[in-house]
Amino acid sequence: MRRIWGWALMLCLVAPGWAVPVRILTTGDMHGALKGSLMDGYQIGGAASMLAAWKAREDFAPGKYLVLSAGDNIGYSPLSNMLEGEPDIEVLNAMGFTASAVSMQEFAFGRGQFLRLGGQATFPFLAANLINTAGTPVEVAKPYIIVDAQGVKVAVIGLITPSLPPSVNLGLLKVIPPEPALRVATQEARLKGAQVVVVVSSLPPADLSTLARAVVDLRIPLMIGGFSHDVGGGSLADTDTWVIANGSRWSTYGRIDLDVDADGAHVTSAKQVTLAQRNPALDPAITTIIDRHMAKLGPDYNKPLGASTTGLWRSTTGAAFALHGWLANDPNSEFAAINMGGMRQDLPAGAFTKADVINMLPFDDRLYRISITGQQLLELISPRGDQIGLCGLAVADGKFTVMRSGEALDPKKTYHLIVDDYLYNNCDSMKKADAAPVTIFPDWRLPLYKWLADHDTVKGRPVEKMMTLTKLVKYNENGLITEPPATPAQ
Repeated sequence: MRRIWGWALMLCLVAPGWAVPVRILTTGDMHGALKGSLMDGYQIGGAASMLAAWKAREDFAPGKYLVLSAGDNIGYSPLSNMLEGEPDIEVLNAMGFTASAVSMQEFAFGRGQFLRLGGQATFPFLAANLINTAGTPVEVAKPYIIVDAQGVKVAVIGLITPSLPPSVNLGLLKVIPPEPALRVATQEARLKGAQVVVVVSSLPPADLSTLARAVVDLRIPLMIGGFSHDVGGGSLADTDTWVIANGSRWSTYGRIDLDVDADGAHVTSAKQVTLAQRNPALDPAITTIIDRHMAKLGPDYNKPLGASTTGLWRSTTGAAFALHGWLANDPNSEFAAINMGGMRQDLPAGAFTKADVINMLPFDDRLYRISITGQQLLELISPRGDQIGLCGLAVADGKFTVMRSGEALDPKKTYHLIVDDYLYNNCDSMKKADAAPVTIFPDWRLPLYKWLADHDTVKGRPVEKMMTLTKLVKYNENGLITEPPATPAQ
């Protein structure tokens, strides 16, 4: 009798005329940016901002949605790095995440710490195509879970991208091709009663679209991707599948609504919301968790290191500040160049801390000094758009002046340029100019700390009035331009 009743319930759910909604919220590639990012004067995302937005815009409550992460939850920020991902997991727990895919950052602190984080999490990590080298299942992740959503059994299958960089140490684990793993997991889940299958993964959208077309026979309505930090997606032509990716660093979330009826599951609506506000609402419970963990970093990370009246925007004055600090600590160089993609957020107005500087420059780059001619310098910045910021060169009326000497730039003369190692290693013209760069700082933030220690900008004049080599030269479709700080040096 019990079996007959169960089948009767299932038939009721999927009978013609009935449609049961399944609601999903998703984000990914958060990279430890629990507090979000300051970018060009706007607060971009953050866990407390995102949960507040869910409550205000999506009427979020525990159990009302499946909440899925595409992985890369931890790493990069001082808070996540120093405490090895534990604050991130506590926040994900508090926000009610249902499951997370596995990506490279889950291994940032080693397999042992990943196991410990998995034990701390109230949700599972999923990766059907991650196995032990012996071919057996792994203890750090499950292939899938089956959850009840509004009376519908939904299988959430996880996939890890095969495009992991060589630096990711998987130990005795290996990543196998996604398609066969997905087919096996889908078949198993449906045999266990799953009525709907969705995929959450760290595959970039292009790879996920290819996979969706290869498994069109499985009729999977939704595949969520990540890794590439893309925002966007939609219904994939000639399939029943939607492919969606939701940016990075807690900046964007997606809401997807599925209807389950007699024909299966279908995406009825999908939207993506990017959180960029001047003064966003913050969920107090998440803010409390983050502040408690921030206090654990100690005074070295939390005490005021410098101060700015206006705030230093990453794309202009923030980059100029970094380059000025480099040049101020190397009198042998006339110019400094930075990979603008490495500038991840602004320095706030008012007092800022060591943690703020690390958030602005989160990567562990080193600084090189290279020899370069005046002509090579101009050729370097011209074709690379806004990828490079340069300081030490003044531009006026089509003429170029070396700011340190006041002399006109000589195309034939050899100068010295400070450059971060990422930019150097990805720029053939730099390597051609000087194949033997000299390391002058093992950490590109060190000269900034030194400059701030030598100049009291907290009690004295603010940073923007203390810089002298601050004309940031970039290139756009109109030619070379100069972007001085918001507050000129006095």
